[in-house]
Amino acid sequence: MHVTFYGGVREVTGSMHLITTENDRILLDCGMFQGRRKESEQKNRILPLDPTIITNIVLSHAHIDHSGRIPREKLVSKLELKLVSKLELGIKFFKLVFHFFIFIHLLFKNFNTMTDSRIAHIKKPP
Repeated sequence: MHVTFYGGVREVTGSMHLITTENDRILLDCGMFQGRRKESEQKNRILPLDPTIITNIVLSHAHIDHSGRIPREKLVSKLELKLVSKLELGIKFFKLVFHFFIFIHLLFKNFNTMTDSRIAHIKKPP
């Protein structure tokens, strides 16, 4: 599993994360950046990833900073959406969240063991 953070990194708006597995490319949130007009327009103008690779979209909740770019990018029409039962969706979501939290735990565990000199070299993702 690989997680790429496209939004909501060192910010409180524009949440967007791509979770990549062997078979899936799951977009966790597709939020609109909110802030100063010029900065918001620049950040919201272009989707930072190719929407054709996305196999699923999972929303943490429906606030505009987590879901606002879905209609803007017309992602719903680009994906072949299928309805799944609540149980099937719940099981998939539980597995996804479980693996995501393990990933985050390991990330922070490694981050907390770094020396101060190594932390100084970490840069904000593009």
